[in-house]
Amino acid sequence: MCSDEVHIWTFDTASWELKSMDREIYRVPAPRFGSSACFAPNEGQLGSIILFGGRDGTNNFGDLWIYDLSSSSWSDPVCIGIPPAPRHGHTLVSVDDEKIMILGGCCVSPFSETGIPDNIDELDDALGAASKRVAECYELEKVSDRSEPAL
Repeated sequence: MCSDEVHIWTFDTASWELKSMDREIYRVPAPRFGSSACFAPNEGQLGSIILFGGRDGTNNFGDLWIYDLSSSSWSDPVCIGIPPAPRHGHTLVSVDDEKIMILGGCCVSPFSETGIPDNIDELDDALGAASKRVAECYELEKVSDRSEPAL
């Protein structure tokens, strides 16, 4: 089960605080796993946490969210340009006060979109069948090479 909870750790008190967000009132990111986040400083304020991507078990996300630590609220900015492909398992790094960088991750879409099985056993079966077809073609090629007359 994916989560959309935000927990804040306070070093002074060595305690966790759950920041609850009512989906009916606030815009919040969909529950997910495999997303990445980084801290972005904001001069004169507490700063923000930038969240990108992740997966809900069926779909990869390619969305960008900003959690403002001062107001304890999420926003999803309008982005200009060609965004990175939806992904999970990537790294998000704050490069400087104005830039973040996304590195790597898994951009494979679910089976329904690409033909790649979600289930590892199905993938093993598909790869096994493909390997068998390649081996059969190789054998046919060897037989046809032998049957051609030498020049």
